[in-house]
Amino acid sequence: PNGVAEPEPDGDRTRLRAELGLPCTGPAIGFVGRLCPVKGVETLLHAVSRLRGRQPDVRLVLVGDDADGGAYRRHLQKLAQGLGLADTVRFCGYREDAARLCRGFDVQAVPSVAEPFGLVTLEAMVRGVPVVATASGGSREIIRDGVDGVLVAPGDPSALAAGLAAILADTERAGRLAVAGRRRVRSCFSLDRQVAATERVYRRLALQAEHVAHHRHHAVYDQLDGDDG
Repeated sequence: PNGVAEPEPDGDRTRLRAELGLPCTGPAIGFVGRLCPVKGVETLLHAVSRLRGRQPDVRLVLVGDDADGGAYRRHLQKLAQGLGLADTVRFCGYREDAARLCRGFDVQAVPSVAEPFGLVTLEAMVRGVPVVATASGGSREIIRDGVDGVLVAPGDPSALAAGLAAILADTERAGRLAVAGRRRVRSCFSLDRQVAATERVYRRLALQAEHVAHHRHHAVYDQLDGDDG
């Protein structure tokens, strides 16, 4: 599996929230990734719309952009406005330092319909940010539901809203998940572990290739020796 390096200090939470255009207080949900249908951002917007009824001061930060000239981003902005979230959602666009910014979130959402692995999940967890992700693809490999994160059904705004609300409403639980998530990444998904595992694969393949070449050499030698005889 992929791994992430131990992060450098990213600055204090108040400054990060200011960078994100967030008030100093109040619940903040973050999303980091490309804006496209498979990432489930529309589901996230509908989930936040449901959540806002219980937590009017909630904010959603979308870090990332689309790949089609802004058409999908404009679609999402129109959807947010239609859901009454114009003042709730902050579109930050693409940021090279997206991983650093996630420390300004209270929870990170990974609402993908399908997620091959999810480095953004690891980057949040190693920084002590609890994650609510959909039980699809690689997220099920990374997160153990209720132990070091929360998994919900993909494409279900109500389930996503409930998962987010459970963390935002219970700071003690959020803290436990944050600590467990950081421990999970350090023990199973560190960059050092990835490098070591990849090196073992290459060494094993090299030994296999050497073994095959050795046997081929002797097979050719034996054949030539037989022909000479």
